[in-house]
Amino acid sequence: MSGAEWSEAGAADGGRPAADVAADGGVTLGRTTAKNMTDDAARHCAMRCGVAADGAADGDLSLRRCDEGDVAALCAIGAETFRDTFADTSAADDMAAYLRDAYAGPVILAELRTAGSEFYLAYRGAEPAGFLKLNFGAAQNEDMGPGMMEIERLYVRVGHKRHGVGGMMMRFALDRGRAEGCRGAWLGVWEHNEPAKAFYTRMGFAFIGSHVFTVGSDDQTDLLMSRMY
Repeated sequence: MSGAEWSEAGAADGGRPAADVAADGGVTLGRTTAKNMTDDAARHCAMRCGVAADGAADGDLSLRRCDEGDVAALCAIGAETFRDTFADTSAADDMAAYLRDAYAGPVILAELRTAGSEFYLAYRGAEPAGFLKLNFGAAQNEDMGPGMMEIERLYVRVGHKRHGVGGMMMRFALDRGRAEGCRGAWLGVWEHNEPAKAFYTRMGFAFIGSHVFTVGSDDQTDLLMSRMY
């Protein structure tokens, strides 16, 4: 479940994220004040993808880059969508252990501060609909050679599936990689997540290998997929 477990049918995740109640027991997810992306290339990508880089909606969908003020929302959406996607295929203890380790506030804060990692929140109207995490350079979880970008997490919340949110985030991710001069993108998907595998195949990704992804005490197999520009 590393790389990109897609949650419009699944989700993208080097980890793998549920409704308006946060995983930490308190945060209700509402739209926060829009923040401008600090990266001009990211802004350009957002415009090309038909979403607003400054958080204002273009039609019904929008996307904005996250900062440290978004940690609580990312923890909540991350735990929610991972649980929704994989609760039926993981033991309760393993699921709880994974969520505790992967979506704790200090963990997400450290990831936000990691050079080469970028988080984005997606919205449908005023509602947070999902999130995206991209890794460049040394921030990637596997060495795929020079010029590659990792799509580590791409999750859509249950109530916002089938509204184009996943496709919008994927188009943005691919344009973001192009803007950085990448030669290709890669991700990981749980071997039994058939909808996610089909989605990535439609987006031009092909299988190139596998690696182990651990949920609690359960070692699972993620298939690695990539596509070149």
